[in-house]
Amino acid sequence: MKKTIGNLIHNESGISLMEVIASIIIITFILISFIKLFPLMGLKNNQNEDKQSAVNLVKSELNYWKTLIETSSDFNAFLQDPKNPTSFIDSSDVVTQSTNSIKIETTTKTRRSDFKLEIIIYVNPDINTSPKKAYQIHTKLLNIKNTPISEIYGYIFY
Repeated sequence: MKKTIGNLIHNESGISLMEVIASIIIITFILISFIKLFPLMGLKNNQNEDKQSAVNLVKSELNYWKTLIETSSDFNAFLQDPKNPTSFIDSSDVVTQSTNSIKIETTTKTRRSDFKLEIIIYVNPDINTSPKKAYQIHTKLLNIKNTPISEIYGYIFY
């Protein structure tokens, strides 16, 4: 029996304090690496939410302008001379004309911020049938630095 107790006292098959400390340090490094990923995932989620909001906003603006123009009575006069006042152009909107398009620059507001909006209407119809023609409309949403955030294309049937 004395030999058995002596063997237990001198038995070194257990874990040393250094091994325990080393494993705790390794686990701590692994956990810190994972914890650093959580703010990045939150940032990406916010960016994706902003992009989705921009896509939804530019879609609603396209539908708004299509409806506004298609229900107006002075779109043909606007195509001939965009500088004349029309029912769908606000006094604060900037209208410029090139050889094949008319650009309307305006602003739109959300709860978070203001955006610039460019509406480009191509004056030559893609489909030239009676009684309506299909004019392409290109809607761009820009941030304060004039960087495009989202854009969408559609048609005005007039």
